[in-house]
This record gives sequence, structure tokens and C-alpha cells, in this order.
Amino acid sequence: WDTTLEKFSTFKNRGIPMQEYHSLAALKWVKAPVNLIIIGKSGSGKSSLGSAIAENAIRNGCSAAFWKTHDLLDTLVSFTDHKSYERMMKRLSKTQVLVLDDFLNGAVTRQRVDALYNVLVSRGKLPVVVCSQIRPEGFRALLIAGAESRCSKNDLPMASLDSIADRLTHPAHLIEITGGSLRELEANRIA
Repeated sequence: WDTTLEKFSTFKNRGIPMQEYHSLAALKWVKAPVNLIIIGKSGSGKSSLGSAIAENAIRNGCSAAFWKTHDLLDTLVSFTDHKSYERMMKRLSKTQVLVLDDFLNGAVTRQRVDALYNVLVSRGKLPVVVCSQIRPEGFRALLIAGAESRCSKNDLPMASLDSIADRLTHPAHLIEITGGSLRELEANRIA
């Protein structure tokens, strides 16, 4: 994504007040720390805003990483040697801003739940930016529903599921993007 906070703030009808962009740019949420949860419809600009937030953090001297959530979790699950896994976890635990895009869009498996739990625990108080179509109050229920469909009752990681939802939402600041699809607007502009 080539979007900056300054560019994203020019998109019409996103429902985000200008002072919110200034607050995001000032990085007080990183210092606090407070997680950011960006929600909106498909195409509304969640990924673009998440990328812009990461770009702003880097521009201001912080380390940042942007991952599609299922790609990160699949990468962690795929490691066959412990040293590679530990190196990746160490990198994630020190990255000041971690953006998890398309949160809960992939299948919820025991291995993915364990990997996500480990990432969040290893980060301690470092903030996470979550981009999702799911409202935060739905995180726990969706995690449980996904886990129940793929795990036996005895294998459900209930403590991990509760902890994931709790760690992401406390403390967290919700940013709700409104408006139509930016992809559609871009397609119309090109046409």
C-alpha cells in the first residue's frame, strides 16, 4: 500500500475526524500503549489505514510490521525448527507497532490460536493494530465458533481464546471507517 496518513485523510466520507488523524500521527497510542482496532466494510480502507499507520510509525523512528493475520499465523505454524520460530517470535516481540490485517478472516485452528496467543503474549504491552470487519465485541465469539468447528471439545484452547480477545480489546481505541468501497471509487476514476 502506498497510502500515508496525510493521503488517507483526504479520502472523502471515511467518518474519521481530522483530530483523529493528528492523534494517530502523534503516536501517543504507541507510548500509552493502546491497541487500535480499525473496523469497516470490505473495501472501506482498513488495510490502507493500517498500512498508513505503520508507515507513519516508521517515519517517526518506530519499528513496524504489517501482516495479513492468516499469513503470519501460517508462517509461524509452518516452522519445522525451533530456532527459526524463536527468531521470528523475538522479532515480533520487539516490533513497536504490529499491524494485523484481515483479522479473523482465515480459518480458526488450534495451531493458529496458539500462534496468535504466543505473539500477543510475547509482545507484552507493545500495541497491536487490528484491521477487521468484525467488531471487537465479536472477537471472542468468532474465535470460539471457529475453534469449536475444528477442535474436539477436549482440545479447545479456551484460556487462549479468552486471553486473545482480552489482550486486543483492553486497552483499545476503536476506529470505525465509513463510506463505500475505495476500490470501486478508484475503478470509477480510472474508467
